[in-house]
Amino acid sequence: ANYVANYNGIALLTSSSSFFVRPVYYPNESHKTSDFTPVLIQCTGQPFVIVSAKYKSVAELKPQEKLSIGATIGSLTEALGRELKTNLPKSDMAFVGYNNTLQPTQEMIGGVLDLNVDLPTGIIQWVEGGKINVIGSSGTTDYPNIRTFHSQGIRGFEDLISNYQIVASAKTDPAVVQELHAILRKASRDSDKLATLYKNDYCTQADVDLKTADRKSTRLNSSHITISYA
Repeated sequence: ANYVANYNGIALLTSSSSFFVRPVYYPNESHKTSDFTPVLIQCTGQPFVIVSAKYKSVAELKPQEKLSIGATIGSLTEALGRELKTNLPKSDMAFVGYNNTLQPTQEMIGGVLDLNVDLPTGIIQWVEGGKINVIGSSGTTDYPNIRTFHSQGIRGFEDLISNYQIVASAKTDPAVVQELHAILRKASRDSDKLATLYKNDYCTQADVDLKTADRKSTRLNSSHITISYA
């Protein structure tokens, strides 16, 4: 991120909403979102799922005095873990950091971890195979075998979803940013294959004109985070 922010020329970065999370949790070890400007919002609304091989529901988690959860530190997976912790005041929850989501899911299945946070595409095969249970997902849309916390009456996870965007350095000429936006937006809209890939990844293809976009479309809002590029 810092390379793109300081690049003397045109450089683009594709990122999820985790781009906004790390600067909030770890401001001294991260980039500044104000150093960037949006070029294209690619897709929106991708949920994250909290899963367990040992437990089946939040009700089963509440009596537990100690729990461990895998998370990619400084990302949306950590944000979901923190939100779950607020719903389990009696539990001493240990966050175990990883640099991916596959390894903690495998270790959770092996009994090393109690819980993990992953994307639907990362866990659905094990859910359908009966190896792990979905505790709940973020957002407000239920999918087959994936029920949201919201539909279970548990609040706080609705906005902890991922939007994907392409950003450039805030130093980039606004006219160049708008030109890149027009090119990438047209390419995205004209690609049926890309739309299918987004759908398969539980993400809704976006078609946002930056000239008229509400800046809220570039924000991640939750009980922990309310931030933008500003």
